[in-house]
Amino acid sequence: MNNASAILYISFANRTFLICGDNEQESLRAFTDRWVEMHVDVLLAPHHGQQSGFNAGFVKHVDPDWVIISSGSRKDCDAYDNYANLAHQVRARLLRVTGRRQNGQNNEAVAQSFCVRELV
Repeated sequence: MNNASAILYISFANRTFLICGDNEQESLRAFTDRWVEMHVDVLLAPHHGQQSGFNAGFVKHVDPDWVIISSGSRKDCDAYDNYANLAHQVRARLLRVTGRRQNGQNNEAVAQSFCVRELV
C-alpha cells in the first residue's frame, strides 16, 4: 500500500518541493526509471525518513538542497545516518523534525510542538 502513495512536486515562489508520502524501494526505483533527473530545493524524505524509504539512487536523482526527515529518532528504523552520509555527495543539508509527546497528549497535540536539528 505504501508504494501507491502519491509523489507531489510543487513549484512555488521560485522554490521546488518534492513530497514523497510513504513510498518505499519499489516505487522510488520506478520513479527514477520514469522521470528525468531533476533538482529540488526541498525533499520531504520518503516514508518519514525511515530505512524502508531510503534509496540513495532516488536522492541523487532529485538532487535536493534540503532533506526533511520526520521519523523522529527511532534508531531501529531511522535512515538519518544514511541521508547524512549521502548529503556530502549531493550537497544537501538535513533537517530532522521530531514531535515531542508531553504529559500523555494525543498525536494531534504532538504535531504542534517540534524540535528541529540541523546537520551542516
